[in-house]
Amino acid sequence: IQEFCFLGSKKYRDPKCKYSQDKSIGSIELASLLKCYLALLATHSYTTEIILNLKIRFIANLFYFFVYLQPMYNLSYFKENNADVVIDFMKQHPFAMLIAVDAENKPVATQVPVLLKERDGVMYLQAHIMRQTDHYKALLQNKNVLVVFSGAHTYVSASFYENKQQASTWNYMSVHAKGELRFLDDVQLLQMLSELTAHFENNDDSPASYKHMPEEYVQRLIKAIIAFEIKVDSLEHVFKLSQNKEEKTYNNIVSSLQTGDAEQQIVAAEMQKRKDKIFKK
Repeated sequence: IQEFCFLGSKKYRDPKCKYSQDKSIGSIELASLLKCYLALLATHSYTTEIILNLKIRFIANLFYFFVYLQPMYNLSYFKENNADVVIDFMKQHPFAMLIAVDAENKPVATQVPVLLKERDGVMYLQAHIMRQTDHYKALLQNKNVLVVFSGAHTYVSASFYENKQQASTWNYMSVHAKGELRFLDDVQLLQMLSELTAHFENNDDSPASYKHMPEEYVQRLIKAIIAFEIKVDSLEHVFKLSQNKEEKTYNNIVSSLQTGDAEQQIVAAEMQKRKDKIFKK
């Protein structure tokens, strides 16, 4: 009984992602949990009170799994097993959506350019926002945030399929980073602005480099903005690129998207890059 009741608080570290968050029963297959529950009832004689207690705990664990622990669109064939590929995607798409909730539980969102940092095996995200905004006021009340990194996406028509009597869909790539935000001081803000400008200018001699900005302008700037850092404690992703389709349909989708607009061509290139891994000969 103690072992069964412990399942609801059991912690684990996902070995596939070094940035995974400690979770509860999500690491245990529901079939195993049900088997454990039935075995307890079948092999032992319990009082009505104990049986009721077990039922309550089992239902509570199921509720916790389905309502709280289920991550974003969690299908194995839409996952990337290499964590470095996911991090590289974030670096390639740094203009991310910062999402939070204010004191009245109303959502707030701001798109910001983000710098990725790593210290002692922990990922941090750095960025800045304007002070005189509802978002800044919300973050003063609740520092739990979600940062969404998005790439190219496109509609995929069922007319591309071998069997065309199916639902059309949408292909996309997205990463969700969750964590707690803390604000940085003015010294750290200046350092972050210098790194941010240098990173995106990618040219030490650029006249737009932070080091060329007039001191008076910089001092006015830092009064209007504030820097922050997010310690990432959960990293989830979906790279939905038709991996669940048969090879002929997959090839048809790639061929059709290759003749489309810029975003469709990017998605087609991502699919082409993964083709050999998906359909191993």
